[in-house]
Amino acid sequence: MISALPGILADMLAAEVTHVASSTELFAQPCRGVGGDVSFSNGDAERAAVFVSLGPLEHETDIGARADGEVIRLPFLAEVNIALAGPVDVVLDNTERQPADAPVTGADLLLSVITGYLGTARDAGRNAPISMAETRAGGRRIAAEWRFGQIVSITPETVSDRSLWRLQTVFEGVQTLSPLPAEGGHIARAEVNGTVDDRVMTATIQGTSNQLPLALFLGIGPENAERLASFDMVRLGDLGRVPRDEITALATQIAGSNAGLQDGLTVLHAVLMLRRDAVLGGLNAAYLDERHAALTLDTVWDGTTLTLPADMRADQQLRFQLMVSQLMHLVRSADRAKVTLGQLTTTNIGEN
Repeated sequence: MISALPGILADMLAAEVTHVASSTELFAQPCRGVGGDVSFSNGDAERAAVFVSLGPLEHETDIGARADGEVIRLPFLAEVNIALAGPVDVVLDNTERQPADAPVTGADLLLSVITGYLGTARDAGRNAPISMAETRAGGRRIAAEWRFGQIVSITPETVSDRSLWRLQTVFEGVQTLSPLPAEGGHIARAEVNGTVDDRVMTATIQGTSNQLPLALFLGIGPENAERLASFDMVRLGDLGRVPRDEITALATQIAGSNAGLQDGLTVLHAVLMLRRDAVLGGLNAAYLDERHAALTLDTVWDGTTLTLPADMRADQQLRFQLMVSQLMHLVRSADRAKVTLGQLTTTNIGEN
């Protein structure tokens, strides 16, 4: 959603300029909104325009819902860069100028309108109107709401002999990612940073292996997410709930003529049953130390060679061998960096 924010803001601010211009007859044509940096190369080059691009964000944006019904709301701060280019020709009566001989460009008029609009939002503070939008991108449905925060800087500039005003602004908001598994990307883990009492705090959100999306595994992949979701198969734990004597029939029903998907589900289910037996049989090898649990699979397994940390205790290595050694062969190579050793070695039979 945030990646769509510049275009939405450009249209919104251009509409505000057009509203003011039409009531005062300042410009002959409506102002246009452009998501991106300044460009005068198209057929609308002489029109008033608001160009908006997105600067730094304070958090990772490429994350989504982990499971059906899960709603994730992520606050964000976004630096939004705005360039204001007025029309080439602006005709004003002298009575409109103070003083009468003051030079006025179209960009100046846009600056007046936009800063007035943003200033009103800033003065309203937490009571400022909230803008909302929803978009679909890359198969994901994301909604966002935001409000203007502050103008950081205003700088004059000239591009292609046109006078511009550049504004660096900050917007704050919340984006909500679709709870539907076929519409949301999946979180394997998310790094969260924040400041509390001037102390920077960092945390990692992650669950047990039962929470891992099925799309991470060989033979399944994200291309089958929608079909699997229609059978309530989203997470590893969903597959683990299927009894041994039912998996063959269910995998055939789900996969239809897709033999690769059928094999992927069947083999993965067999591995899950072995892990389940180990836990029910009293597996008591120690949980991994935090520094080892945070390692991603790609740091110890390249598809051929397994290299566990030299300081990993023997009981923790045993846990890895029992819980991960077979499962890791089924994780897609492109997704090894998305899962941690802590996730892969930890399961909860009560979740199945």
